[in-house]
Amino acid sequence: MPPWADELGALLLIVLGVVMFTALLNNASEAGLAYNLSHVLRQIFGYAAYLVSLAVVGMGVILLLPKFGIRPRIGWTKIIAIETAFGALTALLHLFANDPEGRALAREGGGGGYLGWALTLITSSLGLSLSLLIFGTLFIGGLIVLSGLRTRHLMMSFMWLRGRLQHSINHLDAMSFEAPVEPGPPNISTLHTSDFEAHTV
Repeated sequence: MPPWADELGALLLIVLGVVMFTALLNNASEAGLAYNLSHVLRQIFGYAAYLVSLAVVGMGVILLLPKFGIRPRIGWTKIIAIETAFGALTALLHLFANDPEGRALAREGGGGGYLGWALTLITSSLGLSLSLLIFGTLFIGGLIVLSGLRTRHLMMSFMWLRGRLQHSINHLDAMSFEAPVEPGPPNISTLHTSDFEAHTV
């Protein structure tokens, strides 16, 4: 392959991603090609189609980085994490739409498209709440793996949050014990009795 093949491929990906993103923003039926491209992307990915177009641009940028001496390391673990988080996101978009006709929603380009609709079929027998929990966990887990955080980092963060919460609770308890007791209004019957005794004397 010629040395400029990577650069050409990267530029083509960037241009393709920009065209996809522009087509998604332009919903006018007068622009036939852009409208058809936008409709197809929305049918497949729903509202997550915007992320797909940005991901295509990102792939082009990644291919160009080695030309500037930057070599990003993207292993299979991160690739699987990206796919897991993206798939879970499309399912969540479809679940949050809460449309009884999930296939019709995907056909119209809503929710998470056909991809989100297909994934929600896997957990449809478990109910909405459990489906949200499953795909929410997969989405958060994918983001955690993608960010490079490890179990010990999560445990340290959890212990720090727990310590801060305990400190706040202890501080509030101390403030409640030290709060001064405001004197209540004077007893009217006592005042009247004292005045009567003074006049009598």
